[in-house]
Amino acid sequence: MAKWIIENGIKVYKNHFCHCPCHGRIPYPKSSASKSNHEKRGIPKYIRGHWNRGKKFSKEHRENMSKAQTGKHLSEETCLKLSKAHSGENNYWFGKTLSEEHIEKLRAVKLGKKMSKDTCEKMRIARLGEKNPNFVDGYGQERGNSKFRGRGFFPLNKKTKIADTQHHIDEDIVIFIPREMHEKNWHNLKTGEGMDKINALAFEFYTIQWCEEHDIEY
Repeated sequence: MAKWIIENGIKVYKNHFCHCPCHGRIPYPKSSASKSNHEKRGIPKYIRGHWNRGKKFSKEHRENMSKAQTGKHLSEETCLKLSKAHSGENNYWFGKTLSEEHIEKLRAVKLGKKMSKDTCEKMRIARLGEKNPNFVDGYGQERGNSKFRGRGFFPLNKKTKIADTQHHIDEDIVIFIPREMHEKNWHNLKTGEGMDKINALAFEFYTIQWCEEHDIEY
């Protein structure tokens, strides 16, 4: 007699069921290696991933699992293998799109929900300074904003409490100037309108700032 049958288009064992509440049939192995493994160790009692269904780990158990994984890092070779294994057609979402009905349901679930002030503060602290994903050489978000706009980011001076706003004198070079100076003098880098005036003010501010830092009279 055959050990397996076809159920919902999947080859499964005929008389072996999952021990979890689903009671589904155990899938029949596809590869010869898996078949020989079943012969040596016996047919598994659970469908893959079902052994812990409905079970909850104790706090102590969770802490032990956390400690066991703390400090472990995957090698570059392993990361590349995982990347290839989930890229292109191998990716679960490859070629799939959410239906409008599904998108509307997801939107409705989040609609009207607001994060508490406590949560917002925790998120803010979690992204401060070096924790910010765009933090490079102490400039934080500014470098990320420049990349987003398709511009370079080569600052001539450092950001300070007074010079808190970045101004691009061209597509790459940046001078940090006071926000009030930047907002009052309208300019457009793409068209060049107002750039001569704002650049002159930016260079003058930069020169004064540099002279003050090096104890030189301006």
